Amino acid sequence: MASSTPAPRWTFARCWNEVVTRHPKRVVLDLARLRLIDGRGVSAVVAFYRGVRAHGGDLTVVGLNNQPLSIFRLMRLDQVLGIH
Repeated sequence: MASSTPAPRWTFARCWNEVVTRHPKRVVLDLARLRLIDGRGVSAVVAFYRGVRAHGGDLTVVGLNNQPLSIFRLMRLDQVLGIH
C-alpha cells in the first residue's frame, strides 16, 4: 500500500535558493543528465544565474548536449552563460 504522505520535493528553485544564499564566488551547474528542457527550465537556469551574479558570483554550465544545448544556443544563452 502506498503512503498517503508525499515525499518532499527538492525543486530546482529550492536547491538554487540554498546555493545563492551562501553567496558563492563560483558555481558549476552540471546538466549532463538533462535530456529535455522547456521554457520553465530555461527560466529557472536564468534565475539561478541572476541570483549568483547578484552576489558577485560566476555560474558555469557544463554537460549540455542534444536538445538542451540546442535550446540554449537558439536563445543565445551560450553567449551569456559560461557554457562548457
